[in-house]
Amino acid sequence: MKQLIKNHKKFYYAFMIFNMLVPLTNIAFAYSIKDIIDSGLSQNREALTEAVLVGAVVIFVYAGLNFISLRLRNKLVRKIMSRYKNKVFQSILDKDYREFSKEKSGKYISILTENMKKIEQDYLYQYFNISKTFL
Repeated sequence: MKQLIKNHKKFYYAFMIFNMLVPLTNIAFAYSIKDIIDSGLSQNREALTEAVLVGAVVIFVYAGLNFISLRLRNKLVRKIMSRYKNKVFQSILDKDYREFSKEKSGKYISILTENMKKIEQDYLYQYFNISKTFL
């Protein structure tokens, strides 16, 4: 993974920061729900209104951070895959003609399409989803 993100550290670190902030807003939301329940049980209308407003703000902050996190993840995956596809394509172009003609062209097409999709979906997206879960 280090090789893949080596050239995209700025996006990777930005994504990881937002990836850490999203779960923190979940904790803030839990506390805002607690405040809503507490102020509702104490029948304090002003505190209830304030707690509901804080809860709404927390929800909007969560939505914004989650949106930014997903956008950064998608942009990072797109950049990594573009660089990776270029590397694979360049390695195919650098092959000796005799070596290239021994293999069926379908193999190379499969590498550039199906295998790249698997790497993107099964490795990169899952890696970033796991990193979100651990934080």
